[in-house]
Amino acid sequence: MKRFCAIIVLIIIGCLASFNSFAQKRTIKAKLHKEEVEGVSREGAAIEIDLNNKSIVKEWESTLKTYGKLTKLKGDAYKVTEATFPGVTGTCVIYAKCYSSSKGYLAWWSIDNGTHITSNSKHSESKLEEFARQQYINDINEQVKDAESAIKSAAKAQEKQVDKGADLIIDISKNGQEKQKLEQELKDNASELQQLNKDVETNKGDQKKAADEAAKMQKALEVVKGKLNDL
Repeated sequence: MKRFCAIIVLIIIGCLASFNSFAQKRTIKAKLHKEEVEGVSREGAAIEIDLNNKSIVKEWESTLKTYGKLTKLKGDAYKVTEATFPGVTGTCVIYAKCYSSSKGYLAWWSIDNGTHITSNSKHSESKLEEFARQQYINDINEQVKDAESAIKSAAKAQEKQVDKGADLIIDISKNGQEKQKLEQELKDNASELQQLNKDVETNKGDQKKAADEAAKMQKALEVVKGKLNDL
């Protein structure tokens, strides 16, 4: 039980530490960045996400699908065709990547509509920042869920111990009653033994009286027999 409570406390402390870290104004800022996709070095925008969470890759794929037809390329690259993107007239092609980095994960994309990426950098960077911010929110929500689950487990454990305590009190009460019953039985047994001892002594006296009476009867019988001899 102590070990379980310690684990619960550690989980909650870990969550609180993460909340505190997030509360200390996290820097969420995209930047221009180049990546090679399909053998071409492409200029685009990237953002570092300071989380070690593999689900970020799946979230990135889901985000890319909202812009157009997603195709997985070699390695960690993606291509979105027939894409529509804020600030871009008509359709475009989005080249993207998402991979683990020294800080956590890096999400990158390049918007190809025949013009230089910097012409769309405002929308490109702001969308990346929205994505990163949502990942931090998702992470905190998961931590909240874990903390709530830990608290529920602790509450159930506490309730179980309370019930166990109530059962122990009942057992103590029953034990006390049983003790009183046994003590009374011991008293009754002692009284019964005392009476039996008295009965044994009384019986000894009765046996002696019966023996004396039998002796008298025998003697009387002999007297009667003696009278027959006198005839």
